[in-house]
Amino acid sequence: MPAPRTFAEQLSRDAGVFLSGPLTGFGTLVKNGTARAYGLVEDRYVTGDEGGFQVQRKVKVLRLKTGDGGTIAIATTLVIDGVTYRVDAIEPVAPDQVFTDYGLAGGAA
Repeated sequence: MPAPRTFAEQLSRDAGVFLSGPLTGFGTLVKNGTARAYGLVEDRYVTGDEGGFQVQRKVKVLRLKTGDGGTIAIATTLVIDGVTYRVDAIEPVAPDQVFTDYGLAGGAA
């Protein structure tokens, strides 16, 4: 198999290793109805303006390869490692949008 030629192809190949699931120890199982995918879940700190003050909040973010996990929109319910979350934000990851970040609400504190 020839080596990938573009950045997007290389990124997709590398992502396949990290998001391939429990066989390699990477990725977290995400269920969206009957659709299944493996993604990365992390806590991030974001700063926002609330009433003229900069406030930092911790948010949970799921990163999936774009198109994996079925149709995901705002208010979609996802089960991640047996815990139910609601999608509150969707942001394609720049520059090539190979991945999408989903802001999550709910789950365990």
